[in-house]
Amino acid sequence: TESTDAGWECPRTLFTTSTRDDRVHPGHARKMVASLLEEAGPGRAPRVLYWENTEGGHGGAADNSQRAYMWALTYNFLAKELGLEE
Repeated sequence: TESTDAGWECPRTLFTTSTRDDRVHPGHARKMVASLLEEAGPGRAPRVLYWENTEGGHGGAADNSQRAYMWALTYNFLAKELGLEE
């Protein structure tokens, strides 16, 4: 069901998760993204991004290299949304 507020627009959002999270199943993030896109309807979700690491665990990364990659994605998204990236 779409939002009844005609002026509502889905906020620009980044979801990150891990396939092997043993505490919070990645299905929750997948369902949240799907629900958000469904609720927003066509044209009202300008930027909903999803990244799922196939390794790692509850922290989203299996090692420091993966952790650095995940944080680079996060900070890059934040910088773009704040207009800090040129």
